[in-house]
Amino acid sequence: MVKVNLLETKVAFQTLFDLLGIGWPTEAATYYVSYTTAFPNIKTFARLHREARKSVQSITAAPLRRGRDQLLTYGFMAKVLFPYEAKDYFGTEGYIPADPLVVWEEGEEKLKKEFSPDMFQSMRMCAEQLSHTYNENFGEYGIGIEEGKLTLYYSGMWVAFLILNLCRKKPRNVSLWISGFRSFSDPLLRHYRNMTRAGPYVRMVVDGRIDPEPVRKLEEECEGRWETKISPVGTTRRMALVDDVLAIDGVRILPLKTAMPAYIGTVYLEKDSIATLKDNFDGRWGMAKQL
Repeated sequence: MVKVNLLETKVAFQTLFDLLGIGWPTEAATYYVSYTTAFPNIKTFARLHREARKSVQSITAAPLRRGRDQLLTYGFMAKVLFPYEAKDYFGTEGYIPADPLVVWEEGEEKLKKEFSPDMFQSMRMCAEQLSHTYNENFGEYGIGIEEGKLTLYYSGMWVAFLILNLCRKKPRNVSLWISGFRSFSDPLLRHYRNMTRAGPYVRMVVDGRIDPEPVRKLEEECEGRWETKISPVGTTRRMALVDDVLAIDGVRILPLKTAMPAYIGTVYLEKDSIATLKDNFDGRWGMAKQL
């Protein structure tokens, strides 16, 4: 097992979150690092608070919760609502962080401009070590379980982080059913490019009107590995399938004017459920129109 220096890693992610403009960066970084390293032994917030004080002794409960809320807003964590048979595993403080190395890459270029090469490399090493621990603790699929299902509260960015991590581990085909609302602008557009660099073929059904130019440019860059269709009927339903290993079926929480889109959905690792959702997606794909 790779040894994570809690203080150095917390400082590295605090710096990252600060550059990204995230509120309560110290508290967010402390929560993120503490939870990722201590899972699955975090059953309650009180237990997490004790872990957090190992790197920031003076941290109190209320700011730590505010930091946790920032992680949810920006997609660096998802909240477990219904763990089903894994209830005892997650306890009352159930969260699923995004892979630390994928999160780190959100601000990597900014960090390079702010720090010397040696300092930057030292900070990146902290992210790599935390990513190694994350993969050990949260397993092959990055959600803390290897079978069954979880119902989560999450953002679209968290889904993008999860899929990118899965595709980097092994090239997989991806099917996405999304809305056109901010779907083809950064940072999501950047993640789509990173996703295809990992090797998968991507099918995407988009609800609503979109600017076709960034979509066509993306398809050209992907050289036949990305195909987009437009759905004639808009809904609040959203879906993501990664081969036959994982599926997410969720609905968008209204109103649409929130800073970051929020969803409630279920992540499935059950083969029968994934097959049913794939049939639903294929039906939608068949009705959708070419761009």
